[in-house]
Amino acid sequence: MAGAFLWDDRVRSAGLSVLAGTVAASLPLSNLVDAQPRQRARLLGSAASLLIDFSVDTAVDAIALVSTTLRSTDTVRTRVGALEGLVEAAPTFDLNLTAPATLVTPAGWAFNRASLGWDFDATGNLEQAAIDVARFDFDPATLACRGLLLEEARANAVRNPRAEGGTSGVIGSGGVVPTNWVVDALAGITVTYNGVVSENGMPCAEFRFAGTATGNLGVGADTWVGSYTTTSVASSVFCRRVAGSLTNTTCRMDSYGSGGVFTNGSTTFVPTAGAIATQRYATVGTATTPASGFRTAVRLSFAGAVDVTLRFAVFQQEAGPSPSSPILPPVGVPGATTRAADQTRITGQPIGAATLLIYCEGQAGLNTMVPGGYGPNNDFNNSSYFTIDAAGLGAWICISGGSSLSRTIAGAVGAGGIFAGGCSAAGIAFARNGTLSTQVSAFVVPSAMDRLSLGGSPWGNASAIGIATGVGVYQRWALYPSRLLDGQVGALGATGTTLVAAALAHDSGVVAADTNDAAQGNVVTLLSAPAVGRYMRVDLAAASATAIDVGRLVAGPLWRVSRALSYGVQEGREILDQRDRNPLTGAEFPRPALANPRFTRFSLAVLSSAEIRAQHRTMLAALAGAGEALWVPETTLTRAEMNQRSLWGAIASPGEEAAAMRDTPAGNARVFRIVERV
Repeated sequence: MAGAFLWDDRVRSAGLSVLAGTVAASLPLSNLVDAQPRQRARLLGSAASLLIDFSVDTAVDAIALVSTTLRSTDTVRTRVGALEGLVEAAPTFDLNLTAPATLVTPAGWAFNRASLGWDFDATGNLEQAAIDVARFDFDPATLACRGLLLEEARANAVRNPRAEGGTSGVIGSGGVVPTNWVVDALAGITVTYNGVVSENGMPCAEFRFAGTATGNLGVGADTWVGSYTTTSVASSVFCRRVAGSLTNTTCRMDSYGSGGVFTNGSTTFVPTAGAIATQRYATVGTATTPASGFRTAVRLSFAGAVDVTLRFAVFQQEAGPSPSSPILPPVGVPGATTRAADQTRITGQPIGAATLLIYCEGQAGLNTMVPGGYGPNNDFNNSSYFTIDAAGLGAWICISGGSSLSRTIAGAVGAGGIFAGGCSAAGIAFARNGTLSTQVSAFVVPSAMDRLSLGGSPWGNASAIGIATGVGVYQRWALYPSRLLDGQVGALGATGTTLVAAALAHDSGVVAADTNDAAQGNVVTLLSAPAVGRYMRVDLAAASATAIDVGRLVAGPLWRVSRALSYGVQEGREILDQRDRNPLTGAEFPRPALANPRFTRFSLAVLSSAEIRAQHRTMLAALAGAGEALWVPETTLTRAEMNQRSLWGAIASPGEEAAAMRDTPAGNARVFRIVERV
């Protein structure tokens, strides 16, 4: 196969910089274009990212790192394109709310909740959060952090979810159920109360049901409680099978009303022996006209001989389309308990043209939701916010002086997801879960916007800006200090990154360097076709290194010669080692050179007249004997072999008559001897 020359290095005249997180020290970045490869740039750490600005769109079909400290298992990634495809936009703040241990909140962060709250911790146990302390909820099954938990105010109407006040024993023969609890009697079934045990941080009431019967038996943490009008009523309990089996037994979560017009809720479930925190069962009833009360209970249906021990924790009844986090009264003070609303905000952030990003998970069953927004204090008519309506239609609404621009994107009812919205004097852009919608229209960006909120159940109230109530779990919250490009907003709404894949003309992906000392650490990348872009990014990673050294970075177009090399190619090393010999004794004293550079000698035969007059003539004029080029002997070699055989060196020597010879009617020939520069 034919070889190629990379001689028109476009990096030499480009702007060089490192990206955030990369430090060039002791050996400056300018050494990347120094003629001497061993005059290296030093990049501290085990990973580094370089950005090259060619100033104008430039064709690149070869990239080479010359004289590096990289090794075979280290990695390299090269990309060419527009800036938005290569570099993340810098946010004002970017909060990963699924990593509370490392979360650093910006100035102006504030959180309020006027009551205690509860969530599951990183070990899967229920924990209590103090007043005004944010809750970061973990999945009790996977122990992964779900994010910042924000909920509206809810009241648990069940008066004794801690199961206090009972006496262990057979019910009716000395055993007494906890205060305000009700366990129905069923002939043939003996119910034994085993008392309260703690599991996953929750107080659990344990009962054994044994005997033979056909019929139903209810276990409830109250009789008729709560008074509701035109609302859903969610009932829930944590339940685990401790011993025995569910043979001839069916479990059903019931929520049924008394008085007025109502619809009962009923859901069958199968408790297992798994951790109780992973087994929450719920059902939802509805009250249309005033209902004097609802009962929350587990209905056990028996059909023969049974023997099963069940554990129940945190019976909860609340107005809402789905259960919220557990709500418990203080120890020793049984009674209905209210958890106040969670409110979080960031103030003192000057906001003009901007882009807002929110990751959230909507509360189950919630038809409408406001993920969040920003604006001035107490001024709804100059704010911007996301919303989801009862039909699942998501919107980004930007208001200025009461006039608004808005874009909408359909989605699932009650669903959260990724929301990104940008606003500037030129219009707005909205992206939701990978779909982008834009509006180009003149818009006066309001002044004095300085606060952001997550959630916003009362966002339409003027006083709500900056004190909105969140509803759901929030994973990420970010603000960018400019209206990003439409493509960047779309990327944010799809993947959470501002990098626009369509803005890339070339992306090698992360590949092994496949190099070593014998190859002088060279890493050569040939593109299948020229990539045109103003910027180039090079990412290096060497896991075991404390620094990465690079002698030269070169990139540009290739001269792919039209004919293969003639027979007689020589490849080897120019031996610079010395062996001194004592003329009297014959003793030898070898002295190794710092390096024995690789060399190659080859002939390019049958070059076309066009190649001689264009590429060869221009290359020779530009480089002569002082400049260097990269010679690639075969463009189809594996990366490891290409690194071993490609040489960076002079294409002519001082005093050489570097000429092409017209040796056949069909073409020309040129003999090269290239010694790598070390």
